[in-house]
Amino acid sequence: MRGFLGVCFFLVASGARADVPVANGDRVKSVQKKPFAQAGRLSLEPAASVSVSDPYWQHVGGGARLGWHVAEALTLEASALAFAALPTEDLRIAKRELHSQIVAARTAGLATADAVWAPAYGKVALGSRILHFELYALAGAGAAFTGAASGGPLTARPALDLGGGERLFFSDSLALRVGVAAHFYPTTVDVGGAPLSRVVTLVEASAALAIYFPAAGRAEAP
Repeated sequence: MRGFLGVCFFLVASGARADVPVANGDRVKSVQKKPFAQAGRLSLEPAASVSVSDPYWQHVGGGARLGWHVAEALTLEASALAFAALPTEDLRIAKRELHSQIVAARTAGLATADAVWAPAYGKVALGSRILHFELYALAGAGAAFTGAASGGPLTARPALDLGGGERLFFSDSLALRVGVAAHFYPTTVDVGGAPLSRVVTLVEASAALAIYFPAAGRAEAP
């Protein structure tokens, strides 16, 4: 009886250690590796951006980010964005129907330095491919370049920014980044000959293609 129980235990243990075969000859793996290591690498990100918060001006533009990946989850980056401010239909209606005097500064550009923290990492199936992604939050400061709606010289103002988003990795040197950031800066406008100070909040959504260099090493999934 003891011999029979020993044989059964051996068979069960052997089966538990075996990988499960699938139709194409591969084996099921519970843990996938990250496509590449980010730590110690640079990333260059051409970006397109559009504002989502201003009812009177639609800011559309683009620029670039340069990031230094200090660690897998921490990036220090510098970014520069330039905008064209386009009047919205709300602005036209307010001026035509309500005879309103709309006092609003246009944002012509942003230059910021940010710390990007990516604490969440995962993977998603896209067809037959496994794509890896990470979620991030950012915070930083810099300058907002503003001008009057009618044109004129630009003024640099101190700015703070907060945001977040996602990176989706396609290969060892390419990723898609999408995110939203809110930029806060003070400004002064002229209302009937009297200066009016206020804090402007520009919320912009962006999409960027991140290119990593130099060549990557392999990284284990956390």
